[in-house]
Amino acid sequence: MKNLFFSLLILCTTAVFADGVKIGELYYNLDADNRTAEVTYQGKGLLNYSELPNGSLDIPASVTYDRVTYDVTAIGDQAFVYCTVLTSVTVPHSVKTIGSDAFFLCSNLAKVNLPSDLSGIGPMAFYRCTSLKSFTVPDSVKVLRGSTFEQCTALTGVTLPDSLKAILDGAFISCTALKRIVLPKGLTAIGKNVFSGDSTLNEIYNNVDSPLVVTSSSFSGVDTLNCILYVPEGSMEAYRSTSVWKDFRDIRPMPETIPDAVEMLRNDSLVEPKKILDNGQLVILLPDGTVYSVTGQKLL
Repeated sequence: MKNLFFSLLILCTTAVFADGVKIGELYYNLDADNRTAEVTYQGKGLLNYSELPNGSLDIPASVTYDRVTYDVTAIGDQAFVYCTVLTSVTVPHSVKTIGSDAFFLCSNLAKVNLPSDLSGIGPMAFYRCTSLKSFTVPDSVKVLRGSTFEQCTALTGVTLPDSLKAILDGAFISCTALKRIVLPKGLTAIGKNVFSGDSTLNEIYNNVDSPLVVTSSSFSGVDTLNCILYVPEGSMEAYRSTSVWKDFRDIRPMPETIPDAVEMLRNDSLVEPKKILDNGQLVILLPDGTVYSVTGQKLL
């Protein structure tokens, strides 16, 4: 019996140390059966990963521990919570999911590079990442979870994929710098408080043919008197007669070309385009030399 007790004790101890092992700069939960690894929380409270030598982090596609190689397939729940030293992160194609609260309150995180085949981003994954200015949601993501970007107060532009089907409660709540959003054609649901508090939102390009059922809280705090709502030309009357959507006083047909973001990233820094006069016409000159009219039509 004593030998059995010590055998069980050794097994339990091994299991404990198999979780949260440090490999290189990061900690991982290891799945020995599937040989996969999940980036996990360091476990130092408000000092989580405060000792990273560099604010720019490239997560490896695989790690080796005790002579066994594991594919890194996930960033776990709360993995980088409170990691204020993190300024940019690049996620490899091996990672398929980002857990809830993964980058919660990473206040200096300004740049995120995600793989195009990432399948899921958890709720509150980028909550209060107040330095994040631009974000591209990968093509394979179908649902934007609750409060994903809540209180990302520097966020000016978000690219949503055509594959996106639902934006859940509070996904962009209090994104007070967000000026424009393009909603994909295949979107089937917009939750409560999604754009609540987005006081600077002044253009919504809504490609959905039939008005979705939304609550009044979905756009609470948006200036619907001045925010332009663009919709498919054949759907204008439907939007003008549908609850909540009809609160937008300026509903226009979708332009032939949706203009590029008013603010663009160049060399990892935000560059404002210039408004200039060209033969007496006010136009927008982008940093790459492209010229748009103020209505969004590409001229050169």
